[in-house]
Amino acid sequence: MPLAELTITRGALDDRAIDTLAGEITEIFLDHQGARAGSPVAHSIACVEVNEVEPRRVYIGGRPATKPRYRVVFTVPVGALDEARKASLARQTTATVLAAEGTPFSEDEAHRVWCVIKEVPDGNWASAGKIFRWRDIVRWVARGEIAARREAARIFGTARPAAEPALADRAAAERWAALAPTGAANVNH
Repeated sequence: MPLAELTITRGALDDRAIDTLAGEITEIFLDHQGARAGSPVAHSIACVEVNEVEPRRVYIGGRPATKPRYRVVFTVPVGALDEARKASLARQTTATVLAAEGTPFSEDEAHRVWCVIKEVPDGNWASAGKIFRWRDIVRWVARGEIAARREAARIFGTARPAAEPALADRAAAERWAALAPTGAANVNH
């Protein structure tokens, strides 16, 4: 259940650029959490909220900012991202935000983009009135992916995936299970 909050200086990007940027941040964020590219199941629980701040209300060193500022806050369950994925997420997000603005990447320009990664302790993420642990979210997405493939095969009469069905299902489950921290509680919903 990835959640990203994008705060931008109002007027820095037009609506189309904001829409595109929100989509790109979604893809980057899901990729770093190990979701399959284009996964409708993972996309169904990915949220990006955009907040715009008036230019006269952004201050740097106590003075009004002279250039737009951006802050992307990623909220994830503990264990969803290791240190390497966090670093990569920040790098790719920063480059993507600057590209949306039409600004070439440089260290000076990159300092206008702040990425904050908030980790929610296991057992403190809830949706639909239930507590979801990281392992629960991983399993829910994996099961949804498997069910979607089976339903598509049933409806369209398409051939099974290249791998044997049981092996493909197991491989998907193992890929997602590998992302969950060991020792995480198993809560079935």
